[in-house]
This record gives sequence, structure tokens and C-alpha cells, in this order.
Amino acid sequence: MTRLRLSVHNKELVDMSKKTWQKLGALDVVDAGGNNIQAIYGASVSNVKIQLEDYLEELTRQSNQANPLAI
Repeated sequence: MTRLRLSVHNKELVDMSKKTWQKLGALDVVDAGGNNIQAIYGASVSNVKIQLEDYLEELTRQSNQANPLAI
């Protein structure tokens, strides 16, 4: 199984229920200690990673448009 490894600033804000992650296409989610989470997606993880990177890039772009002085 292939996992998407995530580091978050505040894990208390992350819904760690398996049911929620399954709605997002994951097979399971694991608390990897510290501020780390592993979402188990299997072979589709590459597609999920690309979609997540595109989403985060778009959020950054929108943020920079709202605040042109943001770096």
C-alpha cells in the first residue's frame, strides 16, 4: 500500500476518523506521531498527490492576489 505522508501545523484541527478519509478516497489514515499523518491510498496516491499540489498552488495564487505584498 502506498501512503500520502502529510505534515501539519496543528494536528488537532485534522479529522482523523477513518470514515472521513474514506470519503476522500483513502483506505485508511494513520497518526504517524508528532505533526505527521499518513493517508493510505494504495496505487492511486500519485494522482492524489498531484491534485493536492495543484490545489495548494491555487490557494497560494489566490492568497497572493488578495495580498500582493505576500511572499
